[in-house]
Amino acid sequence: MNVFRKTFVAIVLCGAALCSFAADVKPYVEADALPNALNFYPAPPDTMSPQFIYDISQYMWGKTMRLDSARAALAVAQAVETVEEMVAMFSEPFGMEISAKKTPAIMNVLERGIRTLKQVGSKAKRHYMRRRPYDRFNEPTLVPAEEERLRTNGSYPSGHTIRAWAMALLLCEVNPSA
Repeated sequence: MNVFRKTFVAIVLCGAALCSFAADVKPYVEADALPNALNFYPAPPDTMSPQFIYDISQYMWGKTMRLDSARAALAVAQAVETVEEMVAMFSEPFGMEISAKKTPAIMNVLERGIRTLKQVGSKAKRHYMRRRPYDRFNEPTLVPAEEERLRTNGSYPSGHTIRAWAMALLLCEVNPSA
C-alpha cells in the first residue's frame, strides 16, 4: 500500500472513531493539502484528435445501449450521486446494509472520505471544463432532470467515477474480506 493511501486510510479510520455522524460533512483534509490532479490527469483529447473521434464513437455506441430497456433502467438507477443512494448499490457486495441508522460510523467514513476525495478532481474539472456529449450534440439523456445542471459542470474527470472509486476503496479498507 503506498504512503498516501496508508495515510489517508489512517486519517479516515481515526476520524471515524473520533467524530460523530453530522449533517454538515467536513472533509478529512482540505483541498490545498491534497495532490493537485492537474499534475496527473492528462488533458482530455483535442477535438481534432483521433482520441476525440474514439470518445464520440463510444458515446454513439452507448446511446445504442439505451434500446435495451433493462440496461437503460440500470444506467438510470446507477446515475445516483448522494452517498445514501450509492450505498444501496454497495451494500450487497459489502455484505450488510450500509445506512446512517444501521452503520453510522461507516456512513461517517464514507461521507467524509468521499467529500475529501471529490476535492482532488474538482480543480481539474474546473480547469478543463470538457463539454458533455449530450450538450455538444444538443441531445436528451436518460436523466433529463440533471441535464441543465450538468451543462455547466465539466465532464472530466468524472465526478461519478471519483465518488464510486472512493466509496469502493474505503469500503475495501473497512471490510477487506468483502
